[in-house]
Amino acid sequence: MKKIILISASLLLVATSVFASSNTVTGGSGALGSGTSTMTATTSNGVTITYNGTANSYTLGAAHVNGTYTYASSSGDTKVFKASGSSVAIPAAPSGTATATWPATWSSM
Repeated sequence: MKKIILISASLLLVATSVFASSNTVTGGSGALGSGTSTMTATTSNGVTITYNGTANSYTLGAAHVNGTYTYASSSGDTKVFKASGSSVAIPAAPSGTATATWPATWSSM
């Protein structure tokens, strides 16, 4: 029985990592996500969209190369956050329905 539980838990970890994805699209079209959870994003010249996702959650951010702020939110948040700078790294996708972990450099709008 212990072997079955251990094998089942191991398979869940492997299956979850298959859906994990981190993508960036800048000034054109590109894929965000992976596998059957892929969408195409098209941005204006100089605009960057960054996506961090898992099977059940995501974080999505956007900025213009000449802009003042990077804007982002996550699947578990009801607010949009901003950080000073046009190339600020967005947080990792939250776990399940939790909110993302926003560093002190990010403020809610």
